[in-house]
Amino acid sequence: RGPKASYRLTDFIIQRTLGTGSFGRVHLVRSKHNLRFYAIKVLNKEKIVRTKQVEHTNNEKMMLEAVQHPFIVNL
Repeated sequence: RGPKASYRLTDFIIQRTLGTGSFGRVHLVRSKHNLRFYAIKVLNKEKIVRTKQVEHTNNEKMMLEAVQHPFIVNL
């Protein structure tokens, strides 16, 4: 893998909410640079810390970064 690009929320236009969960929501966004659609998961850090789910959240990120499968979103 090459070096990771750096993105900011301001690089995207939020279109709509795709889903909500216990700790946040997933938004459909569109890149201002290439006009492609992406999903962004926004988490409530305070709630994650308060409910002691930090390790689970970090594990989810680590697994999504590691997996390469056509039915799973690449992180």
